[in-house]
Amino acid sequence: MWESKGIRKLILKFFPLQTFMHMRTEILLILLRWKHGRVRRQYRKSDKLLAHLGAGLFAKPGWVIVNVSKGPLINCLYDCRKSLPFPDASVRRIFCEHFFEQIDYTEEVSYFLTVFKVKKEIPIDS
Repeated sequence: MWESKGIRKLILKFFPLQTFMHMRTEILLILLRWKHGRVRRQYRKSDKLLAHLGAGLFAKPGWVIVNVSKGPLINCLYDCRKSLPFPDASVRRIFCEHFFEQIDYTEEVSYFLTVFKVKKEIPIDS
């Protein structure tokens, strides 16, 4: 979508490069969030899940690997900044890797409230 040099050049006439890169990422995440309902339905009857958030290339086999971009072993594309795709009290264990540095500090409280909602009574790994 943004790969055309003409479109990029036109946008950069009006916005600094940093703003353009942030907008580009956010638009791609908006497209991903449109699919959230389908992803949530996939896990609606799940229980005792092992969730690995922000795995990148270091995914844990046997876990639900949640990331915003495709990669090896990633089996759940989801933007976790505002919510998680799992029902309440359905996650046995959560492992976060390279995730907190990707979110804005204003989103951290919302994220932690969501984690405690889906998490069972077991500590969080990080």
